[in-house]
Amino acid sequence: MMTKEAEPPLDERIVQVLRHLGITRAHIAARMAPDWQGLTARQTDLVASLTLVCPATIDPNGLAPVASLLAVFTGDQGLPAEHLRKSLAGLPDATLITLRDYHRLAPVLKVRTL
Repeated sequence: MMTKEAEPPLDERIVQVLRHLGITRAHIAARMAPDWQGLTARQTDLVASLTLVCPATIDPNGLAPVASLLAVFTGDQGLPAEHLRKSLAGLPDATLITLRDYHRLAPVLKVRTL
């Protein structure tokens, strides 16, 4: 019986692609934490800049090593934007870009009743 090899984490796969292409530093843009967390935790030398577009949440501690390279876009309305601004208060070197009259909607959950 064949065993399936575990797929490497996303950040390792990104590093493999960058190295294959001969890229030593890259500008990273993302929205969801799994897309960038591994890079900011283990591969900070590869991050030339990190741009987060309307992330649902952020962990200021995890972003501290790249705070001076960080730009975050968010709306100016709604709870997600408010929480994000509060989280970024702990990262004074980060850049916050606020989109006026923009309300990032929380994901819609489909509820099925029986």
